[in-house]
Amino acid sequence: MKKFFALFILLLIFISCSKSEFNIQERKDDINAIITTIIETDRIDIEKNNIEKNTMTQFFKKIKIITPKPEEIRPINENERTLDWILNFNLKKPFSKNDSIYLLSQNINPDTLEISNELKSRYNFSNLPKILLDRKNKKYYQYYEFSIPVFSADHKTAYIELDYHSKGYFGQGMAYILKKENNKWKILESGGTWIN
Repeated sequence: MKKFFALFILLLIFISCSKSEFNIQERKDDINAIITTIIETDRIDIEKNNIEKNTMTQFFKKIKIITPKPEEIRPINENERTLDWILNFNLKKPFSKNDSIYLLSQNINPDTLEISNELKSRYNFSNLPKILLDRKNKKYYQYYEFSIPVFSADHKTAYIELDYHSKGYFGQGMAYILKKENNKWKILESGGTWIN
């Protein structure tokens, strides 16, 4: 019983330390800069004055980081990534093994995060249910859905995903690794996550 109680106390300490180590609100400026970097680098046309009415979703979605056991063979959920996938992205190893626990601690992120007022002032945005309703009513435009970025322990490396949906049936997912150098975020690597 004492071992169980000690293990329970250690677990509570770990959870409280994890929550105090990472605060998504403190990363708002970095998130804005990361989103802007991807939009500008990939020339995503979602500015307020774009003729096509292309838009981004109002809420970023959470990517849950999982560590499946070797004997667990199951397809991962579309909003999950394995820790190994992120640590060894495109075999470049952008994160260190020391970032593992910090990356996992970001599973405490909310399920969604609303885009900032700064991004709202620059880009078209709408909530996903309205976008899907527009499509049902034959109003077609491209839309983009970003994930909440996850950060390395030093907050200088980030992993983020972007889902793109064309006016028709085409769509694809992209993952990006960004590095902060001289207070600017730059894309180091990108790769596909899905396509249809």
